[in-house]
Amino acid sequence: MTAPAAESFPIGLDFGQTNCAVAYYKPGQGPDIIANADGHRVTSSAIFYDAETQKLEAGDLAFECIKKAPANSITNAKRALGMVFDDEEDKELIDEDVENDMYSAEVVASKSGGVAFSLDGGNKVVTAEEATNLIVSNMQKTAETFLGSEVKQCVVTAPSWFKDEHKAILKEACAAAGMECLRIVSDPVAACMAYDLDLPEATAKTSKLVCVFNLGGAGLDVSVVSVTRGVCTLLGKMGDRNLGGIKLAKAVEDFCIKDFKRKSPVLAKQIKKGGNEKALYRVRKEVETVKKTLSSSDYSSVEVDNLINDNDMSTKVSRQRFEELNQEDFEEYANVVADCLADLGVSPTEITDVIMMGGSSKIPKVQEVISEYFLGEDEEGDSAMVKIHSGLGPDELGALGAAAQADLLSKNATVLAYNKENDVAMKLKVGGGDVAASGPEELDSLPLSVGVEGAEGTFVPILRRGTTVPCVKRGTFDKPAGKNGVKLYEGDFYGEGEVGQNRLIAELEIPAECGDEVDVELMVAAGGKAMVSFYPAGSDKRAGAAIAISGSGMSDSDIDAMLEKAKESRVPEDEEEN
Repeated sequence: MTAPAAESFPIGLDFGQTNCAVAYYKPGQGPDIIANADGHRVTSSAIFYDAETQKLEAGDLAFECIKKAPANSITNAKRALGMVFDDEEDKELIDEDVENDMYSAEVVASKSGGVAFSLDGGNKVVTAEEATNLIVSNMQKTAETFLGSEVKQCVVTAPSWFKDEHKAILKEACAAAGMECLRIVSDPVAACMAYDLDLPEATAKTSKLVCVFNLGGAGLDVSVVSVTRGVCTLLGKMGDRNLGGIKLAKAVEDFCIKDFKRKSPVLAKQIKKGGNEKALYRVRKEVETVKKTLSSSDYSSVEVDNLINDNDMSTKVSRQRFEELNQEDFEEYANVVADCLADLGVSPTEITDVIMMGGSSKIPKVQEVISEYFLGEDEEGDSAMVKIHSGLGPDELGALGAAAQADLLSKNATVLAYNKENDVAMKLKVGGGDVAASGPEELDSLPLSVGVEGAEGTFVPILRRGTTVPCVKRGTFDKPAGKNGVKLYEGDFYGEGEVGQNRLIAELEIPAECGDEVDVELMVAAGGKAMVSFYPAGSDKRAGAAIAISGSGMSDSDIDAMLEKAKESRVPEDEEEN
């Protein structure tokens, strides 16, 4: 691969739990992956500490060193980001990860109360945040080596479940490397961008409803994205943080150890965790290679020379055996997809596109399961007309989509984003230039529903929680009896008389020309800025001027507490009837 002439390029960075990828926008051609020094298009997220040189190394070389000294290596650091070591829920997840061998090094509490990794017998301690800085810096160096210039701007991908504190850590990691993080874009939206599904002409006549099936090394995330004229709206998501490729490989690992135990019962005990970790990680690394090989071959074998006391491990594994060992997981993938769609009230026949994302989605059986789910018939006998996208490298999609977004944002363009409900164009200034550019606009989603007080003290939501901004929508409500004004709330309490438990944003006067039935339009732009307009029901003529309001002032913890309290207050319908 030949590097372009020295020029400042923004990059797209996909920071994954097991692997990372980096891309740039190739002038006149589109986003392109930047291979590392070894020619690999994805780079390991592992970190290794060399006790002799007292230096930390990130990337593929670090991954190769795990089998030599696993206790001096850090794996899956991304899982620990934002966790509080002594928090009850976080500690339960940390213990679960340790039990599942997600971390090669010992996990300890950091000085700030977060998560850290103890290396070299405690002589070196690295926090999850410091590990993130190392990984981001390593990918930046990969890009700079190829591009022949410094990289000062980037767009970074993040899982759709990342909260503000997680995103802040990513931004700080970019700043530590001397890069301006132009935006953090969610994985499923980046995937849509990589396949150009976000382009306005791609949805000029009709919206697309995209299911992104993201099966990475550590977990599974299923998302549904609505795409209309450049606006990618994340409608919903569901997943399992433990249902990834690592679990598939673990089944093969256990199979091989069982086979080795059958041949050498005494020696097998020595490769269990706590017995001989070096031997265990040598097996694990070989199994990972076999898992990838079985995606293109019917047979492979786990061959580890001199595993224990001059005894070799040699176990044949067929693709059929691999699929039998992981049959329950393959079935669960389809269940997670079904649950995600059911939660949104979406039928498989309504999905127009399916994107296979994540390295483990390359596995033939995984593709077969998802294809059968979407291309089969639903309960009413209707066949789906869906396009399944798997042509691009599934572990490269995040970086490619982020690079496309980085190129757009770095041009200081005014982006035209279109709203799917009203086909209303919203100009959002993302820079200081005067150049007009078309392209995707993917911002944070609303943490709570926004709406008004209706009759009987109910909360009438206009914009639902999870709606991605920018957005515009109109809703109709009955004016409270004897009142000429209305209260605007954000929250998740919908029951009769519960409206007051939501957060009051503003009290607004309803124009006199509106009758008892009123249409209200909410337009939310970047940064939580919003406009409220009133209309007589069914009329397109606005009554009075639009009213500007500010967004939520609630912290993530306050929002989570409200959502949990609202969830507890809801009584199932069958209980209400009894």
